[in-house]
Amino acid sequence: MSYWNFDESDTGTGTAFDQEDSNDGVFEGAAIRATGLIGAGAASFTNTNGDGVNVGAGTSNNFSTTSGITIEALIDSNWSGAFGDYDEIFRKEDGSNRMLFSFQHDNGPQGPVLSFGLNVGGAYGELDMALDGVGGRPTLAQITTGVHHVVATYDMVTGAKSIWYDGANVHTIDLGGLSIASGGGADALIGNDHTALEPFSGIIDEVAFYSHALSAAEISLHYDRVRAGNNYFTPLPEPSGALLSLVAMTLLSLPRRRPHRG
Repeated sequence: MSYWNFDESDTGTGTAFDQEDSNDGVFEGAAIRATGLIGAGAASFTNTNGDGVNVGAGTSNNFSTTSGITIEALIDSNWSGAFGDYDEIFRKEDGSNRMLFSFQHDNGPQGPVLSFGLNVGGAYGELDMALDGVGGRPTLAQITTGVHHVVATYDMVTGAKSIWYDGANVHTIDLGGLSIASGGGADALIGNDHTALEPFSGIIDEVAFYSHALSAAEISLHYDRVRAGNNYFTPLPEPSGALLSLVAMTLLSLPRRRPHRG
């Protein structure tokens, strides 16, 4: 996996080190660090062409995967949702083997969407989650207000291609368990695409890429940790001894119900 927490600093444009592998990121254009959504730093984008964090093509082609994938991020988005506006969270453009996770509004009937693009079974396709507030899906206003945890997954074992929002699976389709076609020489970017013309507007933090699908339990746990102010991988604190003692004393002080005698 690769994981960029941007915690080297809360200012400047120094290297965004991959905390798990060697796909270090380079700030491009007007992209710059800001105070972290979690931790010290994050990446800030102003919807300016050329903005982005370039994390390379993948050392030893390690952005290539066949049986599963997860793209995970925290976002504080200012996306307009306007027709023709595209804001990339993560994109690697390898032709028909591209992978993307982005906000889009093109000529589709759903209007503004959060899209997850991937080649499965030899055919590239995009899962578009309408921002309509139906079935647990957020509205455009909701997803562009405050900090949100967004995740895209595909699992060849189950065939499920899914988009998750704040810990919950809110949009999924079954692709029948086909393998992924991915990898190539194109650089992967956080906050833009290969043309540098689809810049993000807002803040992106805690970006993680996995060559397998996280489970529902793992995604829920990551969201719980974020809500507690921690990164995905910091365990939630155990209850203190004092708290456990207080709970025990409270339980002992509760009145006991007398057994009913008929």
